[in-house]
Amino acid sequence: MEKPVVSIWGIGPSYRLRVKKHIEEALNSGYENIMEFVILTDDTDDFKELCEKTDKIKCIIGNPF
Repeated sequence: MEKPVVSIWGIGPSYRLRVKKHIEEALNSGYENIMEFVILTDDTDDFKELCEKTDKIKCIIGNPF
């Protein structure tokens, strides 16, 4: 059975911080084996550190504008 992929967006500094916090909480609460994440954002560099911590982030899609 394939794992569900959660798409979550974070546009702007406060929303990017919220996204990172929610992903870290999910990973620390035992959901790391259940779901993976796709992040939609305006600053892909802001998520590099989180990607290095876990392999649960499948894709980060940045704003092309």
